[in-house]
Amino acid sequence: MIEIFNSNRTQSLGRFRSFKAAENTLDAFALAGRLGAIPKVLLCTYYGAFPQQEYTASRQNGKWLLQKEPCRKTFAVPV
Repeated sequence: MIEIFNSNRTQSLGRFRSFKAAENTLDAFALAGRLGAIPKVLLCTYYGAFPQQEYTASRQNGKWLLQKEPCRKTFAVPV
């Protein structure tokens, strides 16, 4: 599961099964101007209830490009 936030992480834009499932919603937000002049969002992936990795996604030329964020903290995975 992923959760998507606006670029400054003040508003959750929704939770989705995958990024591909979220693309139509993000495209609609981008066209409506809710994501700024250069559409950009922050994604957080989860393993169950535990956060795993963060990505930045920006829309350029009609496509979403994902960039892995440097790991700021170590996330524990239940054993």
